[in-house]
Amino acid sequence: MPDVYVTERDFRDVVADFYIVVARAAPEWLAGARWLQRKDVPISEVKVRDLATLAREDAMLCVLAVLEVVFRLQDGATGERSDLYNVPLVVAVEGAQIEGQPLARIKGPGYQALVHDATHTTMFARAALGGVRREAVVAAGEGTFEFRGVGARVPGVARVATRLPDTSTNTLVTVDSAQVIKVYRRMVRGTSPDLEMSVSLTRVGFRHMPAATGYAVYRTRDGASFPVLLVQQFVPNQGEAWRTSFADASAFVRGREAAERAGREEAREARLGEITAELHCASAGIDDDAFRPEGFGPGDVLALEESLIASVGESMEALQRAEERYDPPHAQRIRDVAGRGEDLIALVRRACRGLASSRDLGKKIRIHGDLHLGQFLRVAREAGGGAEDFVMIDFEGEPLRPAEERRRRASPLRDVAGMQRSFDYVAYSAAFALREEGVECDGGGKPAAAAGVAAGEISDDPCERARVWGRRAGRAFLAGYLQKARRDGRGLVPGDDRDFGLLLTCFKLEKALYEVRYELGNRPTWVEIPLAGVLDCMEELRGLVGLP
Repeated sequence: MPDVYVTERDFRDVVADFYIVVARAAPEWLAGARWLQRKDVPISEVKVRDLATLAREDAMLCVLAVLEVVFRLQDGATGERSDLYNVPLVVAVEGAQIEGQPLARIKGPGYQALVHDATHTTMFARAALGGVRREAVVAAGEGTFEFRGVGARVPGVARVATRLPDTSTNTLVTVDSAQVIKVYRRMVRGTSPDLEMSVSLTRVGFRHMPAATGYAVYRTRDGASFPVLLVQQFVPNQGEAWRTSFADASAFVRGREAAERAGREEAREARLGEITAELHCASAGIDDDAFRPEGFGPGDVLALEESLIASVGESMEALQRAEERYDPPHAQRIRDVAGRGEDLIALVRRACRGLASSRDLGKKIRIHGDLHLGQFLRVAREAGGGAEDFVMIDFEGEPLRPAEERRRRASPLRDVAGMQRSFDYVAYSAAFALREEGVECDGGGKPAAAAGVAAGEISDDPCERARVWGRRAGRAFLAGYLQKARRDGRGLVPGDDRDFGLLLTCFKLEKALYEVRYELGNRPTWVEIPLAGVLDCMEELRGLVGLP
C-alpha cells in the first residue's frame, strides 16, 4: 500500500491536492505500467501539468490528468528528457471495489480515500461517452479537454465497462459490448495517425474496421492539441487472423494438409488481400489535403534506394557483430548472408535504375503503415450465411516512428509487403513450435523453388515446408489484392507486372533487413526467418532484373 497523504480539504475539493499527491506517488506506480514507453530508462520525477474534473459522484471523483514524466538518460548520455502522459484517475472513498494497484492514499476530515487508474472503472467510461455525446468542453487549469462525436450516436448509459489486458502502449476499455474506448497514453502533439485515419475512413464508409463514434483532445492555451482518446464501435470477433493462419500453417508443416483445407486457406488469404485493397481505395478517396494521392516518382525511387543501401550496411554489420554468439551451423549461415552485402547493394542499384525509368509506379497515399496478420480480426460476414470475414484495427503505424513520419503518404505496396512478410513469420512460428517438440529444422535457406515443389514433392524439413506455405499464402493474398486494386480507376499500384514486382520486392527486402536487426536484438533464435527473407528477395530481384 502507498503511504498516506494527510489533507485538511473536504472530499469534494481533494483534487486540488493531486498536484502534490500524484507527483509524489507516480514514479513508483508508473514504473510498473505496461503502457509506459521508456521502461529502459529510470524515472527521475513526475510533474502534474494539468487537471480537470470530468465527473463527480458522492463517494468518487473522476479526474483527467496530464503528467510530465521526466526520465534520467543513461548509456553515456547526459541530462534528462520528458514525455507527457494521459492518466485518467479516480479518487474514491475507501471501500469502493476498484481493480489495480492504488496510486495513492489520502486521509481527510471524516474520510479516507484511494487514488486509482480511472480506466478500471465504469464511472470513467460513462463520463467519457457522455462527453462525446454532449461534445463537452471540460476546463482544466492550463487548457481544455474537448470531446467530439463522429456520425453514429453514442449510447447514453454505460452499464458495464471492462478494461482489457494491456498489450500495447494504449489502454482499451469495452463498454456494454457496444463501444470501445481507446485511451492514448503517451501524449503526442499534433494529429494522431490512428485517430485521423479511423475518423476519416468512417466518414467515407469503409466497412472493414470498427467505426469511430467520437474522440477527445487536450488543447493548451497556446492552441497545441494532443489526442487523448478515441471511441469506436465494438465488433464481436473470433480473434486475430494470426491465430487462424498459425493453425493452417501448423497443419501444413506437420504434413496434415488436405486439398479441401488448402482451398479454404487460399480463399481466406485472398479475402485479406481484397480488404487491404479496399482500404487503399477508400483512403485514396478521402477528400482532404492530408489524404489526396500523389504520384510515386523518381525522387521516391532515389529515397528508397538510399534507404535500402543504408539498411543493407546496418544489417550486415549487425550480423558480423552477432556471429560469435551462435553455434557453428548458425554462425556459418550468418557469415554466408553477411558476405553478400555487396551483391545485394548491386541488385538494389540495378532494380532502382529500372524503377526510375518507369512512367507508372502507382501513387503515394495514406496507408495502414504497420499491417500484419495481427491487425486483422475475424468476424462473420454480414451477407453470406455466417461466412468468414475480417476487420482491420490499429491505424497508428509503427509506434516508434515520429507521428509526422507515420502520417506521410507512401506506396500502398508497403502494406502489401508487410503482409507478405507476416505470412512468412506465421509459417516459421509453426515450424519452430514443431521444433520445440523435437523435430529439427535445418534452416537451409534455400528459396521456395528449391523445396521440391516443382517435382511434386515437398521436403520433410519443417522450415522448408514453412517457406512453401508462406509463399503460397502470399500469392493468394496478392491475387485477391490485385483483383480489387487494379479494378479501381486511380492507378494506385504499377500497371506493369515487372515494375509491380520490383517495387514490391524492394519493400519486402526493406522489411526483412529491418527484421534482421530487430531479431538480433530481441529474439536471436528467430533471426533465420528474416535471413531467409533476405535471400528470397535476392533471388526475386535477380529474376526481375535479368541476372543469373
